[in-house]
This record gives sequence, C-alpha cells and structure tokens, in this order.
Amino acid sequence: MSRSARGTRSPKRGSSLRPQDQLQAPCTVLVVCAHPDDAEWGCGGTVAKLAAAGAHVHFLICTDGAQGDDSGKFTPEQLLAVRKEEQQNAAAMLGVQSVQYLDEHDGFVQSSFELRGKVVYWIRKLRPDIVFTHDPSPFVRFDAGGINHSDHRHVGQAAIDAVYPAARMAHMYPDSINGKMQPHQVPHLLLFDTREPNHYEDVSATAKLKIEALHCHASQFRWRMDEWFDGHMREMGKDVGIDHVEAFRRFKID
Repeated sequence: MSRSARGTRSPKRGSSLRPQDQLQAPCTVLVVCAHPDDAEWGCGGTVAKLAAAGAHVHFLICTDGAQGDDSGKFTPEQLLAVRKEEQQNAAAMLGVQSVQYLDEHDGFVQSSFELRGKVVYWIRKLRPDIVFTHDPSPFVRFDAGGINHSDHRHVGQAAIDAVYPAARMAHMYPDSINGKMQPHQVPHLLLFDTREPNHYEDVSATAKLKIEALHCHASQFRWRMDEWFDGHMREMGKDVGIDHVEAFRRFKID
C-alpha cells in the first residue's frame, strides 16, 4: 500500500529458470489484490508479458483504497476516486482487459466467509487458468523489517481459500452457481511478495512498462522511483542469472 511497507528480500542463490517453466499464453489471468497499485507491484511485469502474448488479464481490487494517504492532501472520498482513476490508467498501460472492485473498507479487511464468496464469484465468472495474489503468511516482509499490511494478509488468505477448495466445490457458495457459472478449478496459483519463491518470471522486456504503470499511482509514489523499482527486480534476478525477474510461490492444483 505504501512505499515504507515494502521490504526487500535476501536472494536464494542457485535457483534455475528454464524457458519451458515460464507461464504461457493464451490463458486467462485473474489478479486478486488488496489495494490499487498492489497488482502492478506484485506481478505487473508478468501480466504485461502475458497480455502482450494474448492472455486475457483481469484485476480484482478488494478495497476502495480510501486510506492510502499519509500526506493529508485528500479526503477519503477524494482519494477513492483518485485511486480508481490511477488504477484504470495503470491497468490499461499493462494491457489488462478489466478491473473489478469489491470496495471493502481500506485497512479493515477480514478474511471472512463473505469476502471469500465474492472472490469465488469472480473465479467462477472469469474461469482463470492462473490466479495471482498476496502471500498472506509473513507478518514481516522479507528481511528488511517491512510490515506486511493486514489487508494483504487477509485478502491473500481469502483468495487462496477461494481458489482451493471453494470455487471448485459444487455445494460451496451455491448462490453463484447457475447454468452459466459452474464450479471452476484454477490450475495455477501464484503468490507474490513471498519469502519462499519457487518460480521466477523473466520480465526483462516489460520491466520499464511495470515501472511506468506503478508511476500511474501518483498519489502513492509522489516522486520518481525508477532506480528503486528497477533495483528490486534486478536483485531478484540475481537468483537465476536474469536481468529482471518477478518472484512467486507457485502452486499447481490438480
């Protein structure tokens, strides 16, 4: 949500990156995240690469983003409108086809039965091959002492529980099942901001685009941070000998 909340990671050396292990298009992708700017931060380079290769990419933003202001410049109502406009501009830059909003209260999200059901609805409607979301497990991000926002933790948990087992079960959330929306099994789940990556996507070709999309969120990044963003992707790339990567915890679900 804010710059100060994002830590850096200690690389896990010796990992390998094989072309055949990279995510492939055509496919349908759903990114479930807490706030505007989280999707660009967590997987912006990867979704831009997939969209350019023909993937259908959709963002599901769970909160209204109305509390993301440490300057006092905006009222919550003003910030809500500003951040939605910023998110639309960033998503368009990355080639995202749609952005959906759940408008949960920023800063007060709980991984509830109701929130999980809302995510299940969009999984069954969009029927993604790949879901990206927050890794909910760390309270402290990586090794720099940054705090993992509570909204990230709760949204990540709700999204994981929606992917497995809820969206695939015929008798869970039956109100969202009808002739057009059947249960759906998501084959691939990827967690970003993880301390235990096992999957790396080469985003060397889309790293600059990711940075520009992040700077669409001017209310959050009030000065140019190109070197910092670029350095983060380069540092992760040292794990696998690639200029720029995004790192994930990947689960293949049968």
